Amino acid sequence: MIYKNLLIHNDIFEKLLNISSNKKVQNSYIFHGQKGIGKEAHAIEFFASLNCNNKNTDCDSCSSCNKTKVLQHELLNIILPLPKNKSITKNDSALKTLDNKQLDELTKEFQAKGQNPYHQIKLRNANTILINSINDIKKSISLSIPKNKYKLHLILESEKLCYPRQEAGNALLKILEEPPENNFFILITSDISKILDTIISRSSIINFNNIEFQKHYDFLIQNNINENIAKITPKISFGDINYSLKLSNNFKETTKILEELIESLINSNLAKWEKKFNNIKDKNNIIEIITLLNILLTDAYKYKNNEESIYFNNLEKHLSLLSKSQSLNIEKFNQIINKTINNINLNGYIPLMTSGLYIDLNKQLNTNF
Repeated sequence: MIYKNLLIHNDIFEKLLNISSNKKVQNSYIFHGQKGIGKEAHAIEFFASLNCNNKNTDCDSCSSCNKTKVLQHELLNIILPLPKNKSITKNDSALKTLDNKQLDELTKEFQAKGQNPYHQIKLRNANTILINSINDIKKSISLSIPKNKYKLHLILESEKLCYPRQEAGNALLKILEEPPENNFFILITSDISKILDTIISRSSIINFNNIEFQKHYDFLIQNNINENIAKITPKISFGDINYSLKLSNNFKETTKILEELIESLINSNLAKWEKKFNNIKDKNNIIEIITLLNILLTDAYKYKNNEESIYFNNLEKHLSLLSKSQSLNIEKFNQIINKTINNINLNGYIPLMTSGLYIDLNKQLNTNF
């Protein structure tokens, strides 16, 4: 095993090991499921088992597995969205678009992934997989591969092959139409709907379910997370292990922000709302808070209707206050919040977006507290 701290999806892992032992590797696979549940790590384990010199699933000592552990294996090609901050020609390597600082950042991301199976390799302002990355694959597949070995092209966030533009996706499709010997592809995605149907039709789809609650809870406890927090964050992270760890480590600060936002809604205090959001500098953190706010509003609806499946059971006081509203319309809340998140992702002016969110939510609640 490459990762000692990976929560195994038993059925999938057994299937991959059977493929490995029988050497019946298909040309392309799509690993689909929620972020942060170990899809990439299972792909890396699959690659390791195929190329292990000892042919042992528990190997942690052969030269091949040692190189895989640090993601430095010559037959492991990892493709991911890259920021395009430098002009490059179509014949240039995709990495040429990165400056030295970004190259160092990418190295650190790979090192983190080698240690943490749930770490998401990601560079700032990387929104698409470049056509140059696919051209790099075309160049590499002509290189010889040792007998009985396999080269894996692991494509992270593979929906970004085809979204917002399809250029890289179409280029990959041409490769899949004439599959190179002993090369195979694993496309990792949490949104298969954005992948070209023609790519999907040429791939074997493996669906990953969310990690079951008890396994997730035990994982957090083993990582020294408070028991009460460990009962909440697996639910509000929707199974994303990495995100639940982040939430758990910042739980008090995050719930404090949510409490103050709810209080500003209840008291019709736009100034307090705007000040709270102005203190959050990172766009992704703002989106996270807005997403959690949506969960909290849904919890208020459940609380009002005496439903038991409440996630934020530590915020009963605020749920009780919200439940006094006469118009807890969950569908409308979802529409308002999803629209705000979409606009932020489209680089809308964040202070304007968050103030508009307040106005829409306050209007929707439309009650005297």
